[in-house]
Amino acid sequence: MEFDLLQSSMIDSILRSVKAFIPLTVLSFALNNSGKAIKNARDTYVAASSAIDKIMFKLTYKGIDISNYDVLLKNLKERLQAELVGQDEAIEQILNVFTGYFEAILQARSVGEEYRHGVLLYFIGPPGTGKTTAMRIIAEVLGLAACTIKTSDVIGGKRKKDAQDVFSRATDGETIDTGRMKVYNESTFEKYLNSGKPSLFFIDEVEKMRALDAVLRQTGEFDSNGKKIPGSVDEATRDFVDAGEIAKKNAYGSILILASNETKEDLQKLESSFFNRIRNGVIEFKELESQDYKEIIKRKIQPIKKYYKNDFNVDIDWDNDALEYFSHKISEEDTGARPIDNLVNDIRCALKFFRDKNANDFNGKKLILNFDQITERLFVE
Repeated sequence: MEFDLLQSSMIDSILRSVKAFIPLTVLSFALNNSGKAIKNARDTYVAASSAIDKIMFKLTYKGIDISNYDVLLKNLKERLQAELVGQDEAIEQILNVFTGYFEAILQARSVGEEYRHGVLLYFIGPPGTGKTTAMRIIAEVLGLAACTIKTSDVIGGKRKKDAQDVFSRATDGETIDTGRMKVYNESTFEKYLNSGKPSLFFIDEVEKMRALDAVLRQTGEFDSNGKKIPGSVDEATRDFVDAGEIAKKNAYGSILILASNETKEDLQKLESSFFNRIRNGVIEFKELESQDYKEIIKRKIQPIKKYYKNDFNVDIDWDNDALEYFSHKISEEDTGARPIDNLVNDIRCALKFFRDKNANDFNGKKLILNFDQITERLFVE
């Protein structure tokens, strides 16, 4: 009997252990397999999202409609004139280039041919003179989403860090290894290029990229004749001008804009055959003067003036000395028009402070933007 009780007790203990072990085993099995399921789902999602992204891009990206290009040119001229100050000559050159571009496409179509070239614009000039603004306007008026490449994409980007040239570092996509499969994610540049439709590519700080190419290739920046050795961006530009191709792919009818802080004299240092290819597309943005900055400041605060007039019936104007002071100061700093954005923000803050301080007696006032000559701080009176 004692044996039977002992045996029964041992069996109960074993059964309890088994019962305790079974849930742990089931849980472990479930977790292991759910982990695999989650991983498989993640891999499927990565692959599917990449494929869907490509399809949606091709469906939504329409390219340029030049059926009535006179309207495009008119809109382009109006936008450039409204947002660029002191750059009348550059605006005229841009319009001339696009007039020829649209005509060339129509003439090719009239004889049943495909236009196998693109538009090259090479923007040069000091920082803050409107090069990026002009690119943005061109993209918006022509209905193109602009793909911008900067030096920071080469230095800090995740793509092709081991590549020995700037262009592939800046433009190539990346391969994601999930452990189960490898999925290649196109870069924005590749999406535009692979769409098969005219696109706008904007490559900024070209002079810096050319110098980086020399470092990556471990070569000098100049040849024995004192000419700059073309970098990978230059070579891509050459292919685009000669054959309408970028990275060996069809880029017919696309727009390629290179921008740099170079001068016309700096361009003379470029390798001769390369310079001859780009010279017709060189657009020089002039250095801005004090009067130009004054006009830009006036234009920049127009939305602020409209807001206060519409919402509070308040008129805002400048003290003449204050406007002269800030336009002259920005001109002397020689950093282009970018500091004006900081000034506009200071104006917003000064107006908000005045509005809060005079909340009970604010509507219907006439305000003057002025500055303290000692502290150089902006205030409202």
